[in-house]
Amino acid sequence: MTQSVLPLAFCLLPSAFCLLPCAFVFAQHQAPHEIPRLPQALLERPTTVRTGVGAVHDAMAGASPEAQRFYDLGLAYLHSYVWIEAARAFHQALRLDPHLAAAHAAVSVAYLELNKPDEARASLATAQQLVAGRSAHERRHVELRALQAASEQAPANSATLAAYRTALQQASAEFPTDVEIALLKALATSDDHSERGQGLGAGAVTALENARSLAAD
Repeated sequence: MTQSVLPLAFCLLPSAFCLLPCAFVFAQHQAPHEIPRLPQALLERPTTVRTGVGAVHDAMAGASPEAQRFYDLGLAYLHSYVWIEAARAFHQALRLDPHLAAAHAAVSVAYLELNKPDEARASLATAQQLVAGRSAHERRHVELRALQAASEQAPANSATLAAYRTALQQASAEFPTDVEIALLKALATSDDHSERGQGLGAGAVTALENARSLAAD
């Protein structure tokens, strides 16, 4: 199979190089543009539990089984960068359990990636208001999201990233089998305060291997 593909690839090289000048001219004339803001109704549209999007489970004490299922679904979509479906899943969880602070915090990530910073801040603020009566595990997740958000909002401030990393170390010691915290530790190895996983370097390998081993248990 390799022998049949390589000649074809080499045959296409001259055509590709011929297109480079046109591509360069085209790029020069591209004006910067904002990510379009999607209708809020789309992000809150009811959804159903689906399969084939990854197996994720981060148990939140006190959440109803149905709300937990949609919260887990939202996390699975976040891991796959499917922001719209993540938002829909988290909102579905919140319809079933409006006091699920972790879902309010998690949907703020989807909002931020969908160019809705005001909604992201509002969701995180709601999570912080609700979390007082929740479990230590859920309180820790909301705290981590708040520190992550503070770091994202100050990309030139190394102190905010350092504070977030310190909190992750503490959370990891408190909840050593939490896969989501392990994944956040891996993301935080990057100096990009808004890292979501696409730009991780070699420094993240150990943390990612740890998260994978926890997920397999």
